[in-house]
Amino acid sequence: MKLTVKPLKQKDAGRGLAAIDRRAMSEMGLENGDYIVVQSDEGRTVARVWPGYPEDEGRAIIRIDGRLRKETGAGIDDNVEVEKADVQPATSITVALPQNLRVRGNVGPMIRQNLSGQAVTEGQTVPVSFGLGPLSSRSGQKIPLKVAGTEPSGTVVVTDSTEVEISEQPAEQFASADETERETPSVTYEDIGGLDRELEQVREMIELPMRHPGRGRARDPKRHLRGHRRPRRGARTGPGD
Repeated sequence: MKLTVKPLKQKDAGRGLAAIDRRAMSEMGLENGDYIVVQSDEGRTVARVWPGYPEDEGRAIIRIDGRLRKETGAGIDDNVEVEKADVQPATSITVALPQNLRVRGNVGPMIRQNLSGQAVTEGQTVPVSFGLGPLSSRSGQKIPLKVAGTEPSGTVVVTDSTEVEISEQPAEQFASADETERETPSVTYEDIGGLDRELEQVREMIELPMRHPGRGRARDPKRHLRGHRRPRRGARTGPGD
């Protein structure tokens, strides 16, 4: 089934979720918690289904976060093909940590808890929250880990019984030069919380005209800025006024 890509709300990002409107879920025979393949001409990924937001009902929309959009090679408002996926539970996975991340003790259970329920594939980069060391993610930032191997092979789902092993090699050694360039950290809409309305306005003013130059007329940015008022001629606007 063909669906239109929209950004996932910030509170749901980073969990490998795809929010699909309920009508589309029904037509595809999907239930909450099923897994799907999301595919474009540029790539593919596997995500876990989540019922869409009420405002998306009947609009044939799939909402995925920046990481899944990047893996799929699809941008916002692009169309993607979606179909149900058959994935196996992971017996074990091996993950590689960034070279500059220093950890003590067994962090496998923490990683398993972060990734539980997510579909992963060998070679994939997955974000995980850490609360330790120089890369502490107390601010909400997540640390990118490389999936160095899975058992069985292919796309698998991390469960509470999956054994998580830490590779002796750093994540950087599992990436080619092209992969390193593609996976350079970038800011997505979901990385900026609490500004859903403002970000949508920015997207209308900047991103959509650039990606779809023939769609609609250019908007006046000043009309979208909350609290903008054109000063009256001769009015004083200095700090002391």
